[in-house]
Parts: sequence; C-alpha cells; structure tokens
Amino acid sequence: MYPNKREDGVLTIELPDRIDSVTAADVEVNIMGIVDGGEQDSLILDAVNLVYISSAGLRIVLKLLKKIKNVSVVNVDGDIYDIFSLAGFTNMMVVEKKN
Repeated sequence: MYPNKREDGVLTIELPDRIDSVTAADVEVNIMGIVDGGEQDSLILDAVNLVYISSAGLRIVLKLLKKIKNVSVVNVDGDIYDIFSLAGFTNMMVVEKKN
C-alpha cells in the first residue's frame, strides 16, 4: 500500500518510483484499493519519487481520471512531465513540476 492521506475530501497518494509493464498491475490494485476505500472529491498523485512511467502507468492515470473528475499530479520531474505533456495529459489535468 502506498502512503496516502485524506483531508477535506482530497485524497493524496504517493506514487512509487517506477510504474511500468512489470509493476503496473500491482500499482493499479493498490491505488484503486485506496481510492475505492473512501469518499473524495479530488485526487492528488504525488510523484516526488517517480522516475519512470510507461504507457501502462499512463493507463492507470486515465482510469483514475474517469473515476474521479479532479485529478492532479504534483512534484513531477522534468522528464516525467514531458511524457505527460506528449501524451496529452497536461490538457486533461493539472500536472505540476517539482520546484
């Protein structure tokens, strides 16, 4: 299970360091378990540790967007931001780079 917290209808989940074809199924089960375990209006995915995301990881984010209307990804490294941007996710949701 990934570190998470709920506060005032906002769920924050800290993503693992890699989401690829090997880890995606486990990541999805864990994240959906957290999301389905409570009520939230918004979801923040904290990518502070994320160093790699594949198309399998992007599919998880897309599923979350369909489930929860207000999803954002924060603390995104520059290369990961480029992946989100090239895939069009920055047009669908808030994606914030690390400071």
